[in-house]
Amino acid sequence: MLAAAILILALAFSSGLDSARAKASSSSVELAQAQAAYDAVEAQTSRLGEAFQAVEAAMGPIKATSGSHGAILPPKGPMPLFGKRLKDAQSLAEIGGELDLSTPVIVDYGSMLGKLESVKRTVPAIWPIFGDTGHISTTFGYNLNPFTGQSYMHTGIDCSTYRSGDLIVATADGVVTFAGVEGGYGRCVVIAHSYGYFTRYGHMERILVHPGQTVKQGQGIGILGNTGVSTGPHTHYEVIMGMAAGYLDPIDFIWEGGNPHPIVTGGGFSE
Repeated sequence: MLAAAILILALAFSSGLDSARAKASSSSVELAQAQAAYDAVEAQTSRLGEAFQAVEAAMGPIKATSGSHGAILPPKGPMPLFGKRLKDAQSLAEIGGELDLSTPVIVDYGSMLGKLESVKRTVPAIWPIFGDTGHISTTFGYNLNPFTGQSYMHTGIDCSTYRSGDLIVATADGVVTFAGVEGGYGRCVVIAHSYGYFTRYGHMERILVHPGQTVKQGQGIGILGNTGVSTGPHTHYEVIMGMAAGYLDPIDFIWEGGNPHPIVTGGGFSE
């Protein structure tokens, strides 16, 4: 009798152990599957993060503009809806699907911004005084001549810091075509750029480049001064299309999202 009871208990224990092992094995498989799904989403999230970092790196030197280049707009596609879709997602698989949709869009957007950055270096896109300092003392267009009181066409903008000695920089990559004294401009530099653009920088105290020299955007080309026809230290800065095709408003080319440089009249004048 005792032996029969022991046998029944042994069989019950063995059956229960087999059931526990089966459940443990099933749980282990489910855990492994869940871990694999989690790892996949984590990898996708990492790729998305890298894509965002690439976009931020490209955006760093680029600011949206409302001028002739147009503002940089967010891309169309799944990315703008990603936040809502992620919130509504019910599973790791759905989240992974949204990441699959969003990552290529971010990567493409970063690539586009990278191309814009390369274009930015070839057009007159930055302020011509080092450190982005100074103000506009005379705007582009019709102004009153301080010497005659008559209205005249001012072919550029006058950029001033109220002092001589500041560094004047090239506003785009290019080649120096003139460096010397030119009438009312005083000591000035002319640079030829891609796409038919030229820039002129007048009234320098000292010229730092020579004709034929290749310069990079942001490179120093002269020292701000008061030479030529001028009422105060500044640089008369022009953007010209094809030299003979006409003068353009330099403000339209500065990629700064509006004009961060105040307009303060009376700080400088040039022809």
